[in-house]
Amino acid sequence: MQRNSLTTKQKLLIIVVAVALWAPMVLFFALYSDRLSERQNAAVAAVNLLCGVGLLILISKKWISKVK
Repeated sequence: MQRNSLTTKQKLLIIVVAVALWAPMVLFFALYSDRLSERQNAAVAAVNLLCGVGLLILISKKWISKVK
């Protein structure tokens, strides 16, 4: 099975979507990380990583792959 390579526009869109999905976690850590324990911070990072990566894969396969 041969995979199609991504265009420059598609790669740029994936980067923009990734930054948009991970921006809330960065803001959370910048504003609230000193108020929570390390375990709570790790839980926030894990949830955001799981949701962010899943959404990024879904968005890239469903919508970004259709952009020419």
